[in-house]
Amino acid sequence: MTTETSLAHMFGRAIKNERLAQGLRQTDLSLVSGVAAPTISDIENAARDTRLSSIQRLVETLRIRPETILFGKEPERTDSSGDGKGYDLSIPR
Repeated sequence: MTTETSLAHMFGRAIKNERLAQGLRQTDLSLVSGVAAPTISDIENAARDTRLSSIQRLVETLRIRPETILFGKEPERTDSSGDGKGYDLSIPR
């Protein structure tokens, strides 16, 4: 397994691609997942040995199936909320 195909790189790339596809900044993802923005940056760049709890929060927040990352496929979204909507990150007025 090369560096570019390591699990850390595949996971980081999948998280970043899905975050961008959903129009989220790292700070947005941090707010809704509870994972610190610097940690998200490190994960996306495969620069950190990440705790399983952080991985789980990111996968659940982005609603992607973890097995698609493990098998090197494009992430498939889950719809655990049932409403098919994303997160409302607007600031209440």
